[in-house]
Amino acid sequence: HNSPHRRNIPPHLSAENSDKEVKMSFNEFYSDDDCEFRNLKFIDIAAKEYDPVESVVSGRVDVVSTLADQTSVNALKDAPVQYFINNCDSYVSAFFNSRTLDLESRKALMGLCNPTETVDKLIGSYYSRIVSPINIRFAEYPSKVTDPYYSEQTYSIYTQFSEAPVKNVTAYYCGKEDDIEHSILVDYKELLSKKGVILDIVIASEEELRNAISSGKADMWIETVSDGITIDKYDYYNGIGSMNKTGLNDPEINDLTSSIRSAVGFNNKSLMISNLMKLVMQQAVEWPLYQRQEIVIYNIETISPDSFVQTNESDGFTYFISKLKPND
Repeated sequence: HNSPHRRNIPPHLSAENSDKEVKMSFNEFYSDDDCEFRNLKFIDIAAKEYDPVESVVSGRVDVVSTLADQTSVNALKDAPVQYFINNCDSYVSAFFNSRTLDLESRKALMGLCNPTETVDKLIGSYYSRIVSPINIRFAEYPSKVTDPYYSEQTYSIYTQFSEAPVKNVTAYYCGKEDDIEHSILVDYKELLSKKGVILDIVIASEEELRNAISSGKADMWIETVSDGITIDKYDYYNGIGSMNKTGLNDPEINDLTSSIRSAVGFNNKSLMISNLMKLVMQQAVEWPLYQRQEIVIYNIETISPDSFVQTNESDGFTYFISKLKPND
């Protein structure tokens, strides 16, 4: 009997957890009969220091999800695999501290921050260059806006009319020197130096970043933004938002972020999101840089290609293990 309650029962249950591996067995109470892989084993390949692409190509694992780049895709050529590429559920932005930088300085600095060349060099074309500070996976993303809000011309105008243009900027980043984000800052530093602006880059812990923001030591920082399941951006842009680190406190934005939470109707909510994005960009506190793509790879020597049907799911087949069929 496939009642709604029984259909919410997971197809597999954890049976054993050891040595960076989780073994799962079929749940006898699972009501659907189309789950053909009865036993699963999940391996933390990062902890074991396995290369994710090599792991699935060699047959060590049958399914793997990893960040997409040109090297990974090239390695799959002629391999017995099928793969799907989708946007990740987070994006990367540069944030500017409204407590230490005035509005026109923030706009000017954004105008010089173009990460495209850096990101292309490191991962190829496997990312989206977003220009609005919201996850591109949301249907409400303002797709008609394709040009960045600020450009090098913004900076040129700023230097002509500003009585005291900014000359020193401190940027913080929580990560490693070989990360894409750090490379973006290094290239940005070189460009700013040609304009007579000194950019100091500080690699810090999350606690050090929080202290630097509140104390005024950090003028800007780069972070990954995980939007979660909501699109109102209340936490980031409302004056009392829990993730609002930039000091933004604009009455119009406060009202709009509150209103979006209770908005009804897709078209109405999309219009409100579009208006919110314009207001946020006018305040110049977040400069979206890029949104990476992930690749989900399946070994079709083990998994039948017939498992894969057309779907509108943005996550590809990551969560459809119960639908996969053996390649007998």
